[in-house]
Amino acid sequence: LDTDTIGCYGYYSDFSRTFRCGPGKPTDYQKSLYRMAHDQVQHNISIVKPGMAFREIAEKAWKIPDRFVDQRYTSVMHGVGMHGETPFIAHAMDYETYGRDGFVV
Repeated sequence: LDTDTIGCYGYYSDFSRTFRCGPGKPTDYQKSLYRMAHDQVQHNISIVKPGMAFREIAEKAWKIPDRFVDQRYTSVMHGVGMHGETPFIAHAMDYETYGRDGFVV
C-alpha cells in the first residue's frame, strides 16, 4: 500500500507501509515478498553517497529478480517536494532511454 501524504503548504511525503489483509497469518511466500521489498529499500539507501552520479546509482541499485522485472516501478528513486518529482533515477536497464548523464547527488 502506497500511503503518501500531503503535509504543510502542500509538501509531499512518499512512504509505503505493508498491511496484511484477511484471516490467518502471512504465508511464507508473502513473507518472502516483504523481505525482498525491505532488502531493496535498505540496499538502495546504503549505496547513495554525496557526489555519486545517477548512472552509478542505477548500476549499483538492488537487482530486480527476473520474474518481477515487468512489474518494476518507473524509477529506482525519485525526489520529493510538492509531489513525487524530479530527479528520477532510472533503472540500469532503462538508463539509455530515461537516464540523465551528468547528474549527481
